[in-house]
Amino acid sequence: MRPPWWTAASISSTYKRVYFANRFGRLPALDSRTGAEVWRTSALDDPGDKAQSCPPRVLLGEDAIVATAGDAAFSRSPGRP
Repeated sequence: MRPPWWTAASISSTYKRVYFANRFGRLPALDSRTGAEVWRTSALDDPGDKAQSCPPRVLLGEDAIVATAGDAAFSRSPGRP
């Protein structure tokens, strides 16, 4: 069971990676075959006041990962942070 402050997994078959986001804006990418961490972003400086009460979200598109943490939204390339 995953901790409640992490999103459900988003999986990229193109990049062979699994992505999560947490309420602090941290976004790790794991190798879908081995589970090893490939990269991770730093936490946001200020995810806003709602970071404690609003669950984080992550959406994987073809060319971007879009995630929310509290009042903040951010995006990254699925291939690299």
